[in-house]
Amino acid sequence: MSIYEALNELMEYIESHLEQEITDKKMASILGVNVHTMQSLFPLITGIGLKEYIRNRKLTKAVKDLQQGCTILEVSLKYGYTSAVAFSRAFTKTFGIKPKDVKKNLNTIRTFPILQFDANGLFDLSYRKEKRKAFTLYGVKKETNSYDIALDAPNFFKETEQKYLSIYGPIKYGMVLYENRGTTGKLEYWCMYKEEHEGLLKFSFPSVTWLIFKLNNRESQNIQNLSDKFYTTFLEKHTCKILDLPELEVYYEDGTMEFMVPIEN
Repeated sequence: MSIYEALNELMEYIESHLEQEITDKKMASILGVNVHTMQSLFPLITGIGLKEYIRNRKLTKAVKDLQQGCTILEVSLKYGYTSAVAFSRAFTKTFGIKPKDVKKNLNTIRTFPILQFDANGLFDLSYRKEKRKAFTLYGVKKETNSYDIALDAPNFFKETEQKYLSIYGPIKYGMVLYENRGTTGKLEYWCMYKEEHEGLLKFSFPSVTWLIFKLNNRESQNIQNLSDKFYTTFLEKHTCKILDLPELEVYYEDGTMEFMVPIEN
């Protein structure tokens, strides 16, 4: 097992044990190194200390719990804090707001994603190019930003599907619309359908070429990782001009999805 495979295994272990004790000894054993080496290696590769990463992941999960109605005391105990005061202090220091104000400030909270690794710092981005005719989709949207979309998109998807599933059926597409292609950080996330229905907004795409990447699941975190790796690593290795159009997520009945980016042919 390479160090990058071991790091991914460590990330999975941490994520599944955020509500339990996570010891240095256990984490070092996953990496196959001693504790001192682990504590030096992790920030060297990631730019963040391991304890800080774990704390950030716990607090990110806490944001979701608070949003869903958990009390501050419940969340503080869940993630191993000695008191609600200690939790509130850590939360405020990290996010700049108090836990009680989460619901009023969802669009300003910068959460922390799960880290992923491979041998070159790259994600396995196999893809195809496909020219498609012009088409129109219909949906509803939520304003968000580049920091909060990881939390906003899956929550809005769930809310929309619960609201419209019995009327319009499953959501077929997700769409990310950038303001000036990301220069401002402002985004819109859309849940969309092929058919026109009352109350849905229309968005028309011209005939363009798409870069298409496939995922074998529809986990929101994996979709976000795929998008992040495309913009941070794929574009460094491939020459292509992204058009000033939204990117699409296509959801299939077998649980897979495709991530589509419009490019100049």
